[in-house]
Amino acid sequence: MGCGASTAAPQGAAVMPVLDIKSIAQFIALDALIRNGELPRRGFTEGFEHPVTGQPNANLGKRYDEFDPKKTAYVFVSHRWARPGQGSRGHPDDDDKSKYKLILEGLKRLSATAASPIPEGFQIAVWLDFCCIDQDGAPSSELEQLGALISLCDLVLVPVIDRSHREWSWPAAGWSNFFEEYKAAGWAEYWSRAWCRVEAMLAAVKPVVDHAERATLFHGAMGNAIAAGRRPLVLFGTKEQEGRLPPIFLPPLANSTFDTYKPSKGSLTKETDRGLIETLEADARKDVVPIEVGYVGETKDGKAHGRGKCQFANGNVYEGQF
Repeated sequence: MGCGASTAAPQGAAVMPVLDIKSIAQFIALDALIRNGELPRRGFTEGFEHPVTGQPNANLGKRYDEFDPKKTAYVFVSHRWARPGQGSRGHPDDDDKSKYKLILEGLKRLSATAASPIPEGFQIAVWLDFCCIDQDGAPSSELEQLGALISLCDLVLVPVIDRSHREWSWPAAGWSNFFEEYKAAGWAEYWSRAWCRVEAMLAAVKPVVDHAERATLFHGAMGNAIAAGRRPLVLFGTKEQEGRLPPIFLPPLANSTFDTYKPSKGSLTKETDRGLIETLEADARKDVVPIEVGYVGETKDGKAHGRGKCQFANGNVYEGQF
């Protein structure tokens, strides 16, 4: 959501699944997104022209259940809007359509070959707030069911516009903490936002619908994540785009991540959204599986020695010789 879409829910409103999310969730086929040439705005005000970009509304979405689930990868785009604004003035992209290009290129690299995470030839159905929620009405019914919506998705893509990407480098020794070592300002901004945090949290803990069956459709880290009941969080920034680098599959986000980046403590464009953020955070925490930090295995003199497994608070696991 990343910020710009507004809600009509009163502060502290409870999550009420009043409608079947499969019958109301709108996704855009990647082919339609490509043909449109920019991120389309969903809305129904006749004659609308965006006050910043001048673009009209373009309702290109189809319902979730209009796609063939056995031949479709459902992708949720979680992002910080490039031009936040109240009401209709907000826009998720910049003048160069940087985010639009990142999304298309990231999805292309995820589905380029038969061995790609998304097999070549699969249809890709994209959910992005600006394109799939009525921006003229922003009905709270779909936002209240954000957890259920994310449960329908196989992968969450985070596009990061990074105009200063040449000023920093990937760590030579490999990643140990993405939150601190991925130096894009847009990445830090993403994690400062309440909507982005709650989307990442829901993505990490909400089970994928029919995950055992869907896991067989995809490859590598994506298939493994779905088999475990979650969908992967994938980062694709300007550095990866221009450096011809693959999208980054982030490690599973652990409990400690959402204590450090608590959604309800994040920044909001509309402070009136905080009640709904708190409700969604509470909904996500019901699905959090506590991590049992510590060591299990062979010991010597009361200390880890030999073959064993150690679970760390950040979710990392080492299994091998101690």
